Amino acid sequence: MTVDRGASWREFALPTAGEIRTASFVTPDVGYAVDLSATLFRTANGGVSWQILDVGDFVPVAVHALTAQRVVLLGRAGALRRSTDGGQTFASTGTPAVRAVATRGPRAGAAIALFGARGIATSTNGVIWRIIRPPVVGGRARSIRDAQCTSAVVCWIVTFDRRLYRTVDAGRSWADRTVGVGPGIISALALENRNRGYLVVANGLANPAGVAHVLRTKDSGLTWTPQGVGVSISRVAIAPASGIDFALDGFGNLFTTTTGGLRGTPSALTLTTSVKAITRRTRIILRGRLAPAQGGELVVVSGAGQPQQAVTVASNGRFSASFTISKTTASVAQWAGDRTRAGDGSAAVTVRGR
Repeated sequence: MTVDRGASWREFALPTAGEIRTASFVTPDVGYAVDLSATLFRTANGGVSWQILDVGDFVPVAVHALTAQRVVLLGRAGALRRSTDGGQTFASTGTPAVRAVATRGPRAGAAIALFGARGIATSTNGVIWRIIRPPVVGGRARSIRDAQCTSAVVCWIVTFDRRLYRTVDAGRSWADRTVGVGPGIISALALENRNRGYLVVANGLANPAGVAHVLRTKDSGLTWTPQGVGVSISRVAIAPASGIDFALDGFGNLFTTTTGGLRGTPSALTLTTSVKAITRRTRIILRGRLAPAQGGELVVVSGAGQPQQAVTVASNGRFSASFTISKTTASVAQWAGDRTRAGDGSAAVTVRGR
């Protein structure tokens, strides 16, 4: 644990010889943990000592602490228990609708957000729950593959068809934010609030097998900027925090940033096309500019349903790419940056089809 933004770390005395399955802390001192044997523990002194809590015949697989006294346990098949006295007693909570979707998920700021393929259940107190349904596209509800909520009403999801959506009104409306992500498959979400956060994306930006890149947004997912760090996709966790963000990769490497992952001089990447709409199969040319530029930089241009293209930037900062399209296509450009300049991602350019 760190309380000084990663300058120093303190190791906890674990309450069990077994592996910890999950833990949730509300202050540096007060927290809860569940081990692989489904035993629930509580500490009130930063892990110096731990108390074993009685949960009866309930088998917890995750613990979510809202306050020092209010805690919710997630069990198998969406079963839920809540405590308002620091884990001394537990009562059943959640409706059948909640249990139908509550299979996994982290704490969402001051709320809990648990999700399954058919929806998200959020609560600020563990008593009253809200069901957030996924977007409906073409008359069919999308299935949720991964989700993260930053409050009881603001959620981001990745669907099984690899699209990224965002809601700020508990699912009454959803915005598709897939285009700005560019090429690759989203393997992890780490959102700080409704506007800022990170994605880990595999198989994009011409990365070698097994290596992913990290993207950051600060404009609600309209654009995504590549970060100057490559991580193993076998296991990665990113934790945005107040003033400092952490990333832990599958090799045990810990990265920190106080600048949202940006380093060096900021850069700006733009992308345009003179074609606004097509009525038949058409080759379109996308033109872009990187500023400041030295010449020789590699920019990745991608479009929906099109293979990504790595193009070389000219000395004047200009570059171009072309796609042959027959339907509505949105394209973006991304640059990972270098040792002295931060990367950037362009806004999406959309050409309308029939």
